[in-house]
Amino acid sequence: MNSVPLEVWAGLLGVAIGSALSLFGTWLNSKSNLNQLRIRLRHQQQANETELLKSRLEELYTLVGAWANFMAGKYLSVAMVMQGKLTYNQHYDLYIKDKNVPSYDFNRIEMIIDIYGDDLQEAYEKVIEARSKLTRIESEFKRAYEGGDIDGERFLKEYLQAQHEIEERGRLLKDAIAFKTKNA
Repeated sequence: MNSVPLEVWAGLLGVAIGSALSLFGTWLNSKSNLNQLRIRLRHQQQANETELLKSRLEELYTLVGAWANFMAGKYLSVAMVMQGKLTYNQHYDLYIKDKNVPSYDFNRIEMIIDIYGDDLQEAYEKVIEARSKLTRIESEFKRAYEGGDIDGERFLKEYLQAQHEIEERGRLLKDAIAFKTKNA
């Protein structure tokens, strides 16, 4: 029987150990590459989410600004009716003209705040409260106006104060949006 020389066994053992070490090294390298890929993907996902958040907040800032401008124009027009400088029909003509050029989407404002701006909700609610106050005063004046009492002076002071309040709260909401955008 032919016996295999010890040198051959030693060579085979060396090849086997070398192959095992090579496989182990390849496995470690693959594992390291996979971990690096996961880290890069996680970082890219965070960067994409941050960019999306900033984009939505910038859009919200623009929408709130357009909404505030629209409300200011509407409320200024009503104030002019209260002062006797416009009739309600003239106010409606201005309002309808402005409404035909939508510069904001109120539903989009609410959606962005609901999804991306939990911390903006309080400032937004304060704008809505101020708007409700203005609407209440305007409704009282309109009832009086339609009843023949077209002198709105008794409503004007409270109305102008409420208008100032909504402008201030709108500014605070925009400031909160800007702050959140900078820190996103």
